[in-house]
Formats: sequence, C-alpha cells, structure tokens
Amino acid sequence: MSKFENDLDLVKAKQNAVRAKATLEKRFASDPKIQQILDKITPNKQVMCYIFSKSIAFRVGRGSIKSIAGFPAGLKNSFTGINTAKSTFIPLKIPAETKSYSKSDTVLLLALHYLINFSDRVKSETDKTEAVESEQVMTVQADLKKLIREYGIVRLQVGKETFDVDNFKQVPGRPKADMVFEYKGRPNIFVSHKKGTKPAAFQQYGGFAVDLQVKDLQSARAYPEIEQFLKDINETMKAMGVKKDSAGRYDLNDLQRGSNMARLIHDEDVANTVKFGKDFKTKKMGLDNCSILIDGDIVFKPMTGNIFELCGSFHTDINPELQKKKKRFISDKNDVYSPAMFILKSEQQGLNQAGLANARAVIWPNNQIIQGYTAQFERMFRGVKTKNSNTIEGLKKEFKK
Repeated sequence: MSKFENDLDLVKAKQNAVRAKATLEKRFASDPKIQQILDKITPNKQVMCYIFSKSIAFRVGRGSIKSIAGFPAGLKNSFTGINTAKSTFIPLKIPAETKSYSKSDTVLLLALHYLINFSDRVKSETDKTEAVESEQVMTVQADLKKLIREYGIVRLQVGKETFDVDNFKQVPGRPKADMVFEYKGRPNIFVSHKKGTKPAAFQQYGGFAVDLQVKDLQSARAYPEIEQFLKDINETMKAMGVKKDSAGRYDLNDLQRGSNMARLIHDEDVANTVKFGKDFKTKKMGLDNCSILIDGDIVFKPMTGNIFELCGSFHTDINPELQKKKKRFISDKNDVYSPAMFILKSEQQGLNQAGLANARAVIWPNNQIIQGYTAQFERMFRGVKTKNSNTIEGLKKEFKK
C-alpha cells in the first residue's frame, strides 16, 4: 500500500493538545452536547478516532458511527485547518467558547479530548492504510493455511524463481515491502502491495524524497529526467508570475486548486527504484527491493501440483532480477501502470518538496488522474515556451489565484 510521507505524528499531536488542556477543558464543558456524545462513545473501547490530513472520523472497525443525534452520515467532518505535516493538528485558533458548537467544531473538540484522555484510541492515516493491509494479510494467511493442509509443502512461483513458503505476514515500519512470505522464519518473497477499487487506482508508487532522495533541484541532478521536469516547472512558474516564498521557492499556493503537474518517466532505473525500492540497484531482494509489486487481491494461481504462481487480481509486476525473460522497459502514455512524476499542491498540508513551496512530489501510476495533469502541464509549458504575451496572460487567468 501507499506510504504516507505527511502522516500525523501522534506523539507530538498529543503534546500539543495537552499544552492547551486548560483552555480545551473549558470548551468541552461549555456545550452539554460534547459530554453527551462522550458518554455514548467512550465506554466502547472499539471506537477509534481517525485523524486524516483533511478530515476526522470516529469509527468502529471500518464503519462510521451513525447513532449520534445530528450526525446521520457519521460522527465525522472535513477540515481546512489541520496541518498533519507539521504535526500541530490544533488549528491556530481554537473554537471560541459557546453553549452550542457547530458540527465541525464538535468533531474537532471530541478528537482533541481523545488525544488528551484516550490517545491509544487515536489513529492516523497510516493506521487506516495498515488496517486494510491487515485485512488482506488475514485473508492470504487463511488461504495459505488451507493449501498447506492440502499439499503439506506449498511453493510460490515469482518469475523464474520458486520459493517454499509456510507463513505470510505484514511488515512493520516504512520500508517499501508491505508484506513478506516466509519459510521457517526467514522472509524469501518481499511484496509491495497496492489496492484500489479498480486497476491502477492507488495513489502512488513512491516519493521523490523517500525513494530517490530528491529534495530540491540540486539533488535532482542525479536523475536528468527529474531535474529537467523541475526546471520546466520553475520556468513555467516564473513566466506565469508565481510568487516565491522566503526561501526562494516558487509557492504553489499562488495557483488555483487543481494546478498540478505531471510527466511520464522514461528512465528505467528511476521507474524500477520507485516501484521496487531504494535498494533496487543492489539486485538483492529485501525490504527495500521487493520481489514483486501486486495491485489488487493477492492470488495463488495453480500451476502444477503444489506450485502456485503469485499474482495480483488487477496487475502483477515482477522485479527484473526475477523475470524469466527481462522485459524491455517502455513508458507508454496509454499504460495506466507506467510511472509518472507528479507535483501537486499541498495547500492543506504545507509540504515543501522538490524545491517548491506548498508542494508534494511523488511518483504515481499513469492512471486517469495523472493523464489529465500530464496534458495540463504540457499545455502550460508549451504556452510559456511560445513567449507570446497573450498566451501567457491567458494561462495566468486560468491558473493563478
């Protein structure tokens, strides 16, 4: 599954909430509705508070709590003041004291109460992702046990290699591998797992900083294609009169919502590194050089006897070192799985990546979203290169705030 670079630091978030405890307790007490809701949800230890980058939701398992008066769609709300990237969480202005808070402020105050008093029941965006992974892990574990009972020894084929396996588990932390198959306690198949509702519907292969150590234009020099992409973005921003921040970075908050930029990757090493992990060049399979990338449910495809091919229900991508016959790498604009560089606005999260302010720098599959932003940036850059004042003025009207 996707790794979140802007995930909430729950420890720091709790520290910030505790610092404001005296003020917050006055807010909790001023509206009787707050305590009434707490009386309903806190006795149930299965109730969890999820704090995402743009919303908060109280859930039991995967479902929203819909038994609270005034919240028929669930005890949840979207926000614009949460900055998980900086781990502050508490907005600059805590809601003013009142005897009747809005739905938005009610959910916010309930979340702050949980951070102060029940921090073990507060989860982040990564926890949500890992909950999905755990569900997949349990399903695969059950399937594997059935096969072991039937065949005794189960062998999984990944490309040209076949591995004995007797266990499957989720990987803690943030390596590229989400899950591993093991044999006698030793991992031998490293899986990067993606799962959306349809092929290539997942958010990202990886990030500029995490997988490629690209943090700005200077560090991008190691990858000419990425360096050129960032130079072209800077040229476009300059021509359109985009403001710079105090650090001299073009600030994408000077652009309209949706003014994102994408371009296909044609460099085979870059593509494989973001798909399989930062250790790809070592050619040694491990937590940061995955054996296989799977999109969708993990499938055991029967071969002969006790041998099963490891596949994804949507898509399977095998590490080139394990491929039976190495495939020629082709970046295809019509292939939804071709990796693409993607710079998107980070107005809510406040990230500063790839030498740009309020920007998130990631590598996505070339799905419908990316195809749209690739065409958009091509039009922006092509318009700027004309140096035609009317064309550039038109781009400013369309994309600048």
